[in-house]
Amino acid sequence: MPATMGMSGEQRMEYYESYIETYLMRDAVDDNGITDTEGFRRVLRACAAFAGNLINYSDLAQAGNVSVPIAKEWIKILQSMGIVFLL
Repeated sequence: MPATMGMSGEQRMEYYESYIETYLMRDAVDDNGITDTEGFRRVLRACAAFAGNLINYSDLAQAGNVSVPIAKEWIKILQSMGIVFLL
């Protein structure tokens, strides 16, 4: 996101939090019937933390305090939104 390069750290954090709230939480949660928004946020953060690694659904589920099938379902939703890419 080139526009964020000239921002202060605080502005950048506000920008990304707004992005998560406006785009990810609204579209992923509202459009896909996700009811555990806090668990979804935790899985989303775990995805960011595990970026570049082999996917381990058990670790994602544990990070989000959800079941493995739920973590898999949420990854599919994030893939359909173009947020997560599995190679």
